[in-house]
Amino acid sequence: MGRIVFDARMIEHSGIGTHIRGLLEAMADLSEAPQLTLLGDPAKLKRYPWLADWEIAPFDTPIYSMREQFGFPFSEASGCLLHTPHYNAPLLRRGSLVVTVHDLIHLLMPGKGPQAAMKRVYAGVFFRLLKRRADRILTVSEATRRDLIERLGLPEERIIVTPNALSAGFRPVQDAARLDAFRHQLKLPGAFLLAVGIDKPHKNMERLLRTLARLWREGWLDLPLYVAGVAKPAESRLPRLAEELGTGESVRFLPHLPYEELPMLYQSAHALIFPSLYEGFGLPVLEAQACGCPVAASNAASIPEAAGEGAVFFDPRDEAAMEASILQVVDDDALRERLRAAGRENLARFSWQSTARRTLEIYQELSR
Repeated sequence: MGRIVFDARMIEHSGIGTHIRGLLEAMADLSEAPQLTLLGDPAKLKRYPWLADWEIAPFDTPIYSMREQFGFPFSEASGCLLHTPHYNAPLLRRGSLVVTVHDLIHLLMPGKGPQAAMKRVYAGVFFRLLKRRADRILTVSEATRRDLIERLGLPEERIIVTPNALSAGFRPVQDAARLDAFRHQLKLPGAFLLAVGIDKPHKNMERLLRTLARLWREGWLDLPLYVAGVAKPAESRLPRLAEELGTGESVRFLPHLPYEELPMLYQSAHALIFPSLYEGFGLPVLEAQACGCPVAASNAASIPEAAGEGAVFFDPRDEAAMEASILQVVDDDALRERLRAAGRENLARFSWQSTARRTLEIYQELSR
């Protein structure tokens, strides 16, 4: 194969970064591992020992910027293959292009305000160009593949599903002292509901808070809700809404947690409630399943595909349906055990090794 260039600038982002880390670690471990040139900040990339054998080309230009479009290294190297793990590819370059599209959130649910409008325009332009320029479009779920075909008219023969997975280290913690120390540090109660998600409208967290407020007020539920993933709670609408609903004492927003501590959070929770209106994949569902945490999840977009049989599903726009699923997963012990068992079985459908091998096959096909 000729030169293969991988844009790794987003390696420390939460969602796409998880995909990049998992894919590259598994690819480095393949017996026929390719020789990659990684684009990004050398100081960041050198934190990951499995990247040590690959060349690093310094490139730390901000994403979604004009500079990244005209400053990509190797942009004139027509013989090299470039893989960008997000749709912000340098579409004026020559040579083979592989683009990973995780979701259509910027088009389908961009939010409100000038910044959201700009993202929608930007995404619209790039998806139209991808239709002409990308040799292969990888995506993390069949649901997103259908969106690309049905909503944007992208050619289905060029779209290939390469799913997300979990790292081998994402599993329950067996060290009781470490687990107790973690729970003490965060002041976690003996039982609580967990929600994981950034503070964006498609995560549907406001509807979840309203639903739980009614259950608490009417005495159907006494477990508190702990929310992880809201980057700046002090600037978020969600804590203010919790106070307005009179549920301030029943809702707690957790600080940022390192990835390696997340298994202990899921392991400690009574159940994960995942009410999202739209996901390209839905990785928190797999994370909960890996840690034996029962799941009540939205039936929207890719979430049922990712969860398999290991979740109770509800319509995320129907608060009565959400209420019923929450109470079911909280109160029915037999169901909780079935969900744990089904969740463990579901995890076997996803592996970074499989995704890495399929990605390598695509590189080889385009390099012939």
